[in-house]
Amino acid sequence: MLRRIWHASGPSVDASLAGGGADVGVYFAERGGPRAASSEWAYPLLHQLLVDLGHVGRDKLQLARRACSACGGLHGKPILPTVPRLSFNLSRRGRGLLIAVGVGVEVGVDLEELRSDWTNGDEAFVLSGAELAQPELEVPLAEFLTRQWTRKEAYLKGTGDGLNVEMSSVHIRRPKGPAGSIFEAPQGWCVRDLKLDVPDYVGAIATAPRRRASGGRL
Repeated sequence: MLRRIWHASGPSVDASLAGGGADVGVYFAERGGPRAASSEWAYPLLHQLLVDLGHVGRDKLQLARRACSACGGLHGKPILPTVPRLSFNLSRRGRGLLIAVGVGVEVGVDLEELRSDWTNGDEAFVLSGAELAQPELEVPLAEFLTRQWTRKEAYLKGTGDGLNVEMSSVHIRRPKGPAGSIFEAPQGWCVRDLKLDVPDYVGAIATAPRRRASGGRL
């Protein structure tokens, strides 16, 4: 059963979206038993969520894909062509599933299991030069690597680039002051950690500063 774990609208998503009718919700589900969250299980939940939220009728629920940013093939980020103001993204890891749905704003989401098996050299693979140079961390290195990976993958899934872009080329930073819970990503994107209340999982939601697609009406 999907449950909403985070919601924001208008300027609470991002100050640049004030008055733009932006709305974002993030939903989490965990599959019972030992089986992992497969696409055969996840996509029907996504389809039902989009219908239940009133974004589209089941008879018009025909997903497509954007062109891949690397090769141009039509296997990029999933979209719903009939509702161009709608953005959605899902992530599966272990038995968990995260789904983000944005109206008027592009979204990306990632779910990972906390891991401690990072090896020598993984830091340079995941972290940018500026991140490697940080004098001290608020959490153990293994957790920091997992969380930065999750934040970066949420951003890269949001842009549609995915792992066609090297993780180490993406710099995610936490601004000081009241906005410290919102991480700054390239191109004006914002990234937030998600509170999952599930042991050993971490999640992140990325939102664009403004909707790149035009037209459409819910």
